[in-house]
Amino acid sequence: MELSDLRYFTETARQESMTKASRALHVTQPVLSVRIKKLEEELGCDLFFRRSHSVVLTDSGRIFYDKALKILALTDDSVQEIIDRNSSQELRGELRFGCAQSYNVRFIAQTAEALRGKYPGIRYRIESNDAYSAPQNLSQGTIDFAAVTFPVDYEKYNHIDFPGYDTWGVLMREEEAAAVGKTITLEQLRRLPLMVPRQGRKFELPRFLGEQLDSLNIIGYFDFVFNASQFTLAGFGCALSYEFLVPTGPGTGLQFLPVVPEIHSPMQLIWQKHQLLTPVQEVFLEELRRQLKPITN
Repeated sequence: MELSDLRYFTETARQESMTKASRALHVTQPVLSVRIKKLEEELGCDLFFRRSHSVVLTDSGRIFYDKALKILALTDDSVQEIIDRNSSQELRGELRFGCAQSYNVRFIAQTAEALRGKYPGIRYRIESNDAYSAPQNLSQGTIDFAAVTFPVDYEKYNHIDFPGYDTWGVLMREEEAAAVGKTITLEQLRRLPLMVPRQGRKFELPRFLGEQLDSLNIIGYFDFVFNASQFTLAGFGCALSYEFLVPTGPGTGLQFLPVVPEIHSPMQLIWQKHQLLTPVQEVFLEELRRQLKPITN
């Protein structure tokens, strides 16, 4: 199996057509068909359902497609890193972050801005990760760092603690929040229809709420707070969330009420324990520590 086989396969899957894929790849359709067929024979399964004018991934094809995309992305990133390193004396490369939704991601942003003038050749790729995807993506090398709020295994990861924390509370429509006050108690939460973040329901809230979590009236789950806020604005329910993730206050239609007693989640930047750092990664970590030093002292 060659990398070109993976490129032929993924392009065919994207186009859902051998004809369109062959044009995009600048090969003849018979050549593409033979390469796909040989790949299927090597894997011992069909990757596509063939129709008269299209192809559709099988279950095995979908699994292989996800893996192939990661292999190609890692290969392309590695090649580009070597090209960048050798094409100029200027420090160049890409930093890849998997981040939980958090106000504390601002520390990564502030560090990137501090480096931008001195190292314009550094690019940044920010993607959303959760407690499931962050460890997997770190181990597979598809991200360099993860900004996480879940408990960390310090045997596997190096870490930098971010100062401060995220505050838990509830997003409510302004008119409803006015009737509650400036904060909300757990007893008041129990009387509300709540949407909660999937990651928080699995990892963070059980640590803070224990058995009280089961007494909440949970009517839905979400991954992105902005999406949940639109349901709240529509009157569907309230969203349990961190503060500062969506605009609130006069004119927004939303209000954030912190839970009392207060519930906080700290954030850390983590990376593989035995990861060989590139010069770009070392520069970033050095600048991040410099940015955080006045805050933590």
